Amino acid sequence: MPGPATDILLRDGSTVSVRRIEAGDRDAVHAFLTGLSPESRLFRFFGGATDLDRAAADAVAAAPPDSEGLVAVRGAGEVVAHGMYVRLDEHTAEVAFAVTDSMQGQGVATTLLAHLAEAAEAAGIGRFEAVVMPANHRMIEVFRESGFEVRTRALPG
Repeated sequence: MPGPATDILLRDGSTVSVRRIEAGDRDAVHAFLTGLSPESRLFRFFGGATDLDRAAADAVAAAPPDSEGLVAVRGAGEVVAHGMYVRLDEHTAEVAFAVTDSMQGQGVATTLLAHLAEAAEAAGIGRFEAVVMPANHRMIEVFRESGFEVRTRALPG
């Protein structure tokens, strides 16, 4: 998502700004990740013992064209969502999101997905893959309602 922040209207009538993540966002991303509920952290990282310092550092290290990171912010720069992709091969990238618990279901992840898809297409990436826990119904719905072709498969564990 090149360029300046884009303000988006959410389902509840509030707004957030979506923009490319920057190195200076590390502390805000760390605070965001720390503030997620245990369930949201589990859905994002597949475990409760995630090194959030490392996760924040990895998030701000995203660099096009092989990776892209976006944040949704409100107020004085409070990060309320993060989404990113990382290239897996020439035409495929893995995509992942996290949205603060109080803002889930408001359209933030859907918007991040659309912006990431635009950036990925510009980088020659035509397909996203995502690993989603079966219990993460909201994220599964984000993909199903995105308008993109969705294929699912279940794996042990």
